[in-house]
Amino acid sequence: MNGYLLDTHIILWAASQPRKLSTRCRFALERQKTEKFISVVSVWELVIKVRLGKLELPLSCESFINTLQADLGASILSLDLKHLGQLEKMPLTHRDPFDRALAAQALSEKLTLLSKDASFDAYGVERLW
Repeated sequence: MNGYLLDTHIILWAASQPRKLSTRCRFALERQKTEKFISVVSVWELVIKVRLGKLELPLSCESFINTLQADLGASILSLDLKHLGQLEKMPLTHRDPFDRALAAQALSEKLTLLSKDASFDAYGVERLW
């Protein structure tokens, strides 16, 4: 599989603050012929942050993701056993479980991760910012 996997902050910025995105990242999101993926891991992270009061979304999380998915032409990437197998092999370099799961998905699916977060580089993830 080729394409881009969006980190959680990229999802938020693409929806409401696109000026925060790098030029390369914006270009990648605008490319029609490249597959883009929103991980269920990021959706889970957003739901938790909303429920804890750390994040406000203009819509329900489900509606927010559905709208963004349609706007970007993105697909939802589920978390499966192949990803968890990759996760099991990875060192605990980064403490954030959501980021580790996204790294495992990117590696397993051979996706480029759109993220500003350089901590992914320790996992050998191809990252674009």
